[in-house]
Amino acid sequence: MRLLVRTPIYRAFPELDSFSDERCRRFVKVAARPMWFRVQLGVASLLTFVLGVCLPTVPFSFLENRAPLVLLFLAGASLLVAAVAALVVRDQVLRRRVRSVLRARGRCHSCGYILAGASVSAANEVVCPECGFTTSVDPALGELATDALGRAHYQPSADSLHAGPRWLTLARRQRLRRWGPRLGVGLCVSLVVGVVAYEVFLRVQASAARAIRTGRAGIRAFQLAHEPAGLDPDSPNSWDAFGSVYAKFLSFEAAAIAALPKDGQGQSKDIDYSSIYADPSEAITDQKAAELLSSRQDALVALAGLEASGFFDDARAMVNRPRHLWFHDWPSTQPSWALQLPQLGEARRMARALAARMALAAERQDPAASGVALEALLGLSRMLKTQPTVIEWLVGQAVESLALGRALDSIQHRPSLAWIDAIEPLLWQHLDSRTPFASALEGDRLLSRDSIGWIFEDPSRVRLGRFSKAVRELVGEDANFDKRLGTLWENTSAIDQQTTRYLAAAQIHPWQRDLHPIPPDSTGLVLLPWFVGSSEKQLRQMDHGDLQLAALLVMLRIERYRLVYGDYPASLALAQADSPRPFPVDSFSGKPFTYLRVSPAADPFGRGFILYSVGQDKIDNQGVPPPTPINSPFEAPHGTDYIINDPRR
Repeated sequence: MRLLVRTPIYRAFPELDSFSDERCRRFVKVAARPMWFRVQLGVASLLTFVLGVCLPTVPFSFLENRAPLVLLFLAGASLLVAAVAALVVRDQVLRRRVRSVLRARGRCHSCGYILAGASVSAANEVVCPECGFTTSVDPALGELATDALGRAHYQPSADSLHAGPRWLTLARRQRLRRWGPRLGVGLCVSLVVGVVAYEVFLRVQASAARAIRTGRAGIRAFQLAHEPAGLDPDSPNSWDAFGSVYAKFLSFEAAAIAALPKDGQGQSKDIDYSSIYADPSEAITDQKAAELLSSRQDALVALAGLEASGFFDDARAMVNRPRHLWFHDWPSTQPSWALQLPQLGEARRMARALAARMALAAERQDPAASGVALEALLGLSRMLKTQPTVIEWLVGQAVESLALGRALDSIQHRPSLAWIDAIEPLLWQHLDSRTPFASALEGDRLLSRDSIGWIFEDPSRVRLGRFSKAVRELVGEDANFDKRLGTLWENTSAIDQQTTRYLAAAQIHPWQRDLHPIPPDSTGLVLLPWFVGSSEKQLRQMDHGDLQLAALLVMLRIERYRLVYGDYPASLALAQADSPRPFPVDSFSGKPFTYLRVSPAADPFGRGFILYSVGQDKIDNQGVPPPTPINSPFEAPHGTDYIINDPRR
């Protein structure tokens, strides 16, 4: 009847000693049949179970060190205590019901004689054998009724007896009583064994995680291994001079800002270097045009101060140092993602000033100053791209794009031959010395494996899977619940596989590559997007940069031909004839860029030619431009081409 006590409930009442176990069981069963009693029994057991689960967990809320293992054991103990308490309460409520039937509802109302074993009528009435008084008794007492000869006699009708569920036969009940305790013990033992095995696994995993961590020494070894061959280790390093050059930049910029009038709130102004090369005709209102003119005047003051200080020459000398080695640093107790990259923002700030200087020099027809600014910009891009992280490579790509954009803008305004002579060698040199994107991907893989190793090297960081504190701090509280943490080996394998796919895609040209070369992540690992980001987008930035540089070199030769022969060439082959090197090809077709000679009078923008790439659809659409200006060949709609010399951009 009960789980923990083998003595049946009915043996606790001396009134039932003369009855067989079968009759007593039927009596208790019928006594517990009324719906009101079942509800009472269920509510009491449920409340006891809930309290048994909740109360033992209260002390846990006051613990400072809420170890997940403690929580796991406490939860198991709470469930066990709650189940035992619910069974005890169930027995107590049932015992009270039996006592009520025997002593409150099974006695003569006149003399108090116990009526158990007496003959019960169909109306549940008994004539007291002691005093002859007729008493209405509980229907359950009919299970103990006897006939006039004292033989067992079940007075109630057969349909009042509940046969119980068909599946719970007597044999099955016996097996349940025999195997139930064993199963419970087995489950408890399995839980303990599972917890111990899990802890052993976490420690084995932690040992393997510590073994794959490279730390700062591993990153430095990677950087040294990827330096150009034959480079003297003692040769000057550009990053050693970066701090002093940037300090000079800040100092003279601050002096220029201090000399400027304050704004309406009395605050110092920021220098907007992009106002130097912004188109005033694009200002929507007169107020915007006035603000742009004011910003340009401020930028001119700052550029004059920087020019007088020698900053631009210092920047060119810095980038021309042979080594570009920035040693990353972060606390030894932290993962590699904790490394700080303040130089990225500083480099971008300097790049904006250099781009403004380049645009201003072209405007003033100063080829030498244009060359100095472009050389510093392209060199700063190389300084960033040689670093071991994708984010540094992308910032370097942005600096390069800024430089090429200013050069393209100058070309479309028909520069002088002296300007082309100053710019073209720098672009060819940059083409030969660019750092491939694959290097940044390899470095990022090394850093990602180090960070993954840091997460798994301490079992407390991953004991609760994706709900562990360290994981939640990384991915955020709002991360998708359908993701999982996985094991150390799953994560490192996924990082290796994804990086290998990106490396393969980065080492082939866009015309040989699918539009979406990387299949979507199917691992469901919550950490993978944090360590292998949107590299497809990064591949597109790489492709756009390659296209931009290649097209710029072609346009320089076209403009040189015009300046030498007085008109644009009839074909691209004529412009290439005088080139010291073959033209780069359109990276979206694997063929030369398409060149169309047009009449300036007929062209709405007064161009003498159109140079275009087939764009992402890889189809030559005969120079059909997109309906609106676009900044990337990947933005060109199907059926259009990417126009290199589009003045709307």
